[in-house]
Amino acid sequence: MQKLDFWRLTVAYWPRATEAGLQPCVAVGYVEEGSQFYRPHDIDFANRPSREDFLTVVRQTPWMHVWEAALLPVISQNDWPVIGPYHNAAHVELKANGKTVGELRVHRQTLYLNGAKNAAG
Repeated sequence: MQKLDFWRLTVAYWPRATEAGLQPCVAVGYVEEGSQFYRPHDIDFANRPSREDFLTVVRQTPWMHVWEAALLPVISQNDWPVIGPYHNAAHVELKANGKTVGELRVHRQTLYLNGAKNAAG
């Protein structure tokens, strides 16, 4: 059995919910309409992701270019989630004008490979 560790960065951004004064909710399907719904985005990395690693992925992924106008300035004004050597996860709230408009979460995941079968842990 082979064990692979990787790091998942989750970008959650809900400025419309904050502007409307609503509690943000994850949009599960395509039926949700309203300012409170947002879609988190997961990006996987082989090593602990840095801000530079994240920006490299954003520059190389065509659909992420829409983040340059609104999300990237907010991320640049906030801290980056830093994970110590003996920790598995970290998160920071993204704040704009004193209000929380999103969150960055980084956590380690383990994938066990056993022949043709995979099990994420």
